[in-house]
Amino acid sequence: MRRDRRVYVVCSLAEALGRCAPHGPFDELSRAYEEIPYSYGRRYVVAALAAADPTFAGDVAVECLWDCERETRAFAAERVDRRVRLAAQRLEELSSDASQAESVRRAATSGAAHG
Repeated sequence: MRRDRRVYVVCSLAEALGRCAPHGPFDELSRAYEEIPYSYGRRYVVAALAAADPTFAGDVAVECLWDCERETRAFAAERVDRRVRLAAQRLEELSSDASQAESVRRAATSGAAHG
């Protein structure tokens, strides 16, 4: 299988693990998050982590607030633990940054806050 096609397999496997969330967290998802070379595909891994890993909101979600993909930033903003000081600061930046997509600004302002 060509290397570039393997990325799609990782995305599909992440979705499958996300559907098995009650059995998580899964070390494979953490590894995939750290190693996936495809920024668009990272959203599948992030969604699975959010479903399967109870530490997501205070850990990976904070990091995702700086992701290069707006969908991933918005997803994280809706789920991040706003009690984490770094997250709260970044959410304030995102909500007031006119260069951010409207979906990101909206999520940063009114996301379903944890905390």
